[in-house]
Order: sequence, then structure tokens, then C-alpha cells
Amino acid sequence: YSNNTTATLGNYVWRDANLNGQQDAGEPGLSNITVRVYDLGTNVVGTTTTDTNGVYTFASVADGSYFVGFTAPTGYVFTVATNGPAATDSDVLGTNGFTAAFALVGGTTNLTVDAGLFDAMPGVRLVLTAGGVADGVTLVTNTGSDVTYRYQVINTGNTYLVSLSVTDSVLGVIGAISGPLAPGATNELTGIVSNLVADVTNTGMVVALPAYSNGTVIAGLASLTNTDDAVVDIVSP
Repeated sequence: YSNNTTATLGNYVWRDANLNGQQDAGEPGLSNITVRVYDLGTNVVGTTTTDTNGVYTFASVADGSYFVGFTAPTGYVFTVATNGPAATDSDVLGTNGFTAAFALVGGTTNLTVDAGLFDAMPGVRLVLTAGGVADGVTLVTNTGSDVTYRYQVINTGNTYLVSLSVTDSVLGVIGAISGPLAPGATNELTGIVSNLVADVTNTGMVVALPAYSNGTVIAGLASLTNTDDAVVDIVSP
């Protein structure tokens, strides 16, 4: 039996490079992150910052129920919460940086209250081509030709992308791309116009949402759009 009436609380804040909510090998701790402990009345009962390894500790916390708040640096978002083993997951439940409430018992140590952060820079690019010519090159073809348009969607950012849809100013809805689309990955849709008889410029547009690796949309980040044109010049045979 211990008559110790205080507990120890920690433990770790890291950069979750692959946005999977787990502390993977090679992912560094983040230093100088402000961490606060709150009682259930939202009173701050302790404040500290993480050390050079991303570790924080609150010693001598009284018996009771608490939650922890982490302050994200500018440009960072919190990773997906409670995804996998509790000892190596992230416990922040939303964009405000707070965990769920938990109880501390005197004489015990809880070093499982962690936070994953990521410097999110989402991006998407659409490359629209007509008839096999390079992007930005006008397709010159005979009247009455069938033209295939290719819509290549590229994830140019460092987050995953979901809810990807492609439209065309002339052809309308081209289609959707199954996500999540990983950073650096590409996918392609096509559209075909038969018996083209007049010069035309098509403007394609892609819309996407930044997401974690499990496909959950990252709250607080704006949707993405990108456009590209393809020009067809019709000539008489």
C-alpha cells in the first residue's frame, strides 16, 4: 500500500510524418511545445514545454480527473487520434488540442498521453491534355475527329487527399477518384468527344480534401482546387 497522494503524467509530442497516428521509427520528437493539464473545471493546474526530444513530464499531480491540452505551432495540425496501440498513438481528439478526460491515482505513473503533429502542406495539380499532345500544346486535327482528353491528377502536397472529383467546362462531370491518394501519387481519368467540328478550349478542374492516411478529412484545412486547359484547333482535311 502506498500513501503517496500524487501521480506522474507525461509523455511525448512528435512529428507524424506519414499521418498514421502512430510513433514510427525515424519520426522525431518536437521540442518547445506548450503542454497544459486541466481539471474538469477547465482550470489550468500545470504548464510545461517539451524538451529537445519531445518529452514532457508533470510530477506530483494530485489525485483526480484531468485532461491535457497541447498548443500546435503555426502551420501544424494534429494527427489522427487513438489509431492503434495506446502507448504509441496520439490522444488529441480535435483541432483544439485537447485529450479526453482521464483519472490519475496517487502513486501511479501515466506516460501514455501523447500528441502527434504535422506541418501540413497539401497540394493538388491537374494536367489536362487532348489527343496525346503534351500539356500546353494545341492539338491540331481534322474536322470530324474523335478526341480523347486525359485528366491526370497529381498529389503535390504532403498530406493524403480524398473526395477527389474532376469536371470539365465543356464535358461536365468527368468522374471521381478513389482515395486516399498518397503524397506524390497520380491517378488519371479520360473523356472522349466524337466528331469534333469546331475549335474548342476545355478547362478541367479538380477538387480535393486533405486527409490522414486512413482517409479521415483533416479538420481546419481548406479544400483544394486546380485547373488546366486543353486547346483543340480543327482544320479541314
